[in-house]
This record gives sequence, C-alpha cells and structure tokens, in this order.
Amino acid sequence: MNRRLLCCVLSLSVGCVLMMGCQISPSGRDRLLLHSPQQLSAVGQRQFEALKQQAIQQDRLDRNPTHQRRVACVVDALNRTLPGGQRWRFMILRDSSANAFAMPGGYLGVHSGLLDVATTADQLATVMAHEMAHVLAQHSNEQASMETLVQGGLMAASILGGLSPQNVQHLGMGAQYGLLRPYSRRHEQEADRMGLMIMAKADFDPAAAVTLWRKMQPSRMPVYLSTHPSNQQRIADLKRLQWVVQPVFRQAREQGYRPNC
Repeated sequence: MNRRLLCCVLSLSVGCVLMMGCQISPSGRDRLLLHSPQQLSAVGQRQFEALKQQAIQQDRLDRNPTHQRRVACVVDALNRTLPGGQRWRFMILRDSSANAFAMPGGYLGVHSGLLDVATTADQLATVMAHEMAHVLAQHSNEQASMETLVQGGLMAASILGGLSPQNVQHLGMGAQYGLLRPYSRRHEQEADRMGLMIMAKADFDPAAAVTLWRKMQPSRMPVYLSTHPSNQQRIADLKRLQWVVQPVFRQAREQGYRPNC
C-alpha cells in the first residue's frame, strides 16, 4: 500500500471513529466514547475482584467494624438517590493516603487514611459522590477512547511522516501534557459538580466539600503537569457552585432524607 492510499485509509478510519463515538457529556461538551458501558463494567468487576484478592493475600483489607459502618452508611444513602437503582459495592484498604477510587460497574475502593481526614459523614460523602460521578459520567471510557485516538495518531505520524522513534516520543509527551492531562482536569471539575449534586440529593451538606479540600494536602506539582486542579482552584470552584446545590440540599432535608451516619 503506497503512502497516499494509506493516508486516505487512515483519514477515513479516523473520521468514522469520530462520527460513531461522538457523544455529549453531562455538562454539555462534545466527547469521544468508543467502548460500551457493558464492556467497561465487566472490566471494572474483574479489576475490583483482583484488587480485593490481592489485598486479602497481602493482609491489607481493612475489616474494622467502625470503618465498615461509616463507609456503608454513606454509600447506602447515596445509593438511594442515584438513578437506575445501581447498588455500589466497596472495600476499604489499609493505606495511609487520603484517597479513594471508583470502577465502572459500581465498585468503590476507600483508603483507610481518608477516614482520618474526612472526619464527618458529609466530608466522606464528598469523596464518595465525586468518585461515583466519574463512573456515572463515563470518564474512564472517555479517557481510554482519547488515548486510543492519540496512539492511532502517533502511529500515523510515524508511518506517514517517516519520524524517528525519538520524535514520536516527543509527540507523545506533547499529547500527554497538552491533551490528555488537561482532559483529565476537565473530568475532575465535572465530577466535582456532579458529586456536589449527588450528595445534596442524599441530604449531605455540599458545604463540607470546601472544608474537606482545605484539609487536603496541597499538590506541589504545577497545574499544567497535574491531572487534578490545584487545591486553591478547586476550593474556589466548589464555593462558587454552592448557590446551585444548597437549594437541592435544603429540599432533601425538608423531605426528611437525612441519613443517620
């Protein structure tokens, strides 16, 4: 196949991919989704079970009854207000970092260190709702789709442009910092907005998000190199969103949704 024909084939392929995979995000922006939710849910289940088995083997699974009750109460309360009736499962890992994660299919992982920082149910709900929002918004699908597209573009640049491996590597670094990482920051900001609304509907006070992030260790990495907004930027965004979510929180409280956590 000559170079001109190859160029045409690659261009047509990319165009078809973009047309088939282009969708609208919960916040109204265009995005690319190449994988089905069912595929990612199956992957999430396998990853969750593998991580759980690994934690059991390494004696890192936190079975502390107090920790279990705290997380279960918050997750159950959030479950009751989520669409689709999906029931989220969780595990707690003995890890000193204040972190949590979510996987497609409705799976949550909580580091025990987070429970030392998120000292109230509202603060813990901030993190749980944020992680749930990532999955509900299909951010992992979006990120995987973008990475697939970037890899295809780098391959095309290598073949069609006759670039050396070193130049292709430089292009890859440019894509990472100029495209993929900013994309991930948009995910974080979108998950913050969605998470606030999720926790407000479950009668957790969204104002706790500001308190929590003030307690978090600030990242020392420059924002343009980070996948997350700076703490200062995040706190400012969370404060600005309170006028949107506080009425939802007050309505949930008037309807008696208050969870006993």
